Amino acid sequence: MTSKLEQLRAMPAQDMTTAPKVYAWEQQDGMTVSVVCRAVGIAVSTPVLDKAEAFKKKHGTLEGWSPVAKGSLAGDLFRIEREAARQRAEVLARHGKKPQYITAQQVCAVFGAGLDNIAAGRAPNVSAELRNMGDTPWSNTVRAKDTSKLNAAALAHHAEHIAMQTINTSALVVGELHRGTMAASLKKVRTQFLNAQTVQAIEDRVTARIEKTMAAQDIRLTMLEEGRCWKAQAAEMRAAGKGAKAIAAATGQSVNTVKSWVKRNAVCS
Repeated sequence: MTSKLEQLRAMPAQDMTTAPKVYAWEQQDGMTVSVVCRAVGIAVSTPVLDKAEAFKKKHGTLEGWSPVAKGSLAGDLFRIEREAARQRAEVLARHGKKPQYITAQQVCAVFGAGLDNIAAGRAPNVSAELRNMGDTPWSNTVRAKDTSKLNAAALAHHAEHIAMQTINTSALVVGELHRGTMAASLKKVRTQFLNAQTVQAIEDRVTARIEKTMAAQDIRLTMLEEGRCWKAQAAEMRAAGKGAKAIAAATGQSVNTVKSWVKRNAVCS
């Protein structure tokens, strides 16, 4: 079934004189109206052509014209698609190629470099890693993509990395580190890694303190079983020129206890 515009175009030249002046547009304008109407599923009619002519008179071009009302679903979808097409054309004209889509191998490489930086105490830089791959024109476009699934696969691939091992062996509850963009995911990984390091440092200090306390207790019990007095041994060691730390280690007492006893008893050095 032919449209009204197509029927008018097929009319003999003499018959066109009776048509409204809007139909006397140059062919490019008529084609623009026809394409736009087909895109939103609206038939080309006299009211539609009148609106298009009024739009062109006001703006000087049909760029941005739509036969549907602003705010309607068809109009919104049409404008979204038109803007996407414009951006694609702009990018294509600027760089001479279509935007690159990130691959699983690229995400894995970015995460590998990011985890190395995290383990070394540096912040990961997704844009820099993409540039290192020769992806400079698309670094901002690619890094802004939500790559949750690819992030999860990359983290699973690097599960043996020291940064991931530190996180996975920590007592902390690990959330969904892969959600979002690559930068967002690596930021979560770094935060979790730093928290795990802090917890591990605290646990190491507590363990060392417990081991030191138990070792001192063993020394005191041994001296008690042997019937030796730590103060007598402290006096001998002090007389031999030993310091408070050496005496404390040999007698199982704290350094402050030894210093206090030496001061009270005025033991000569």
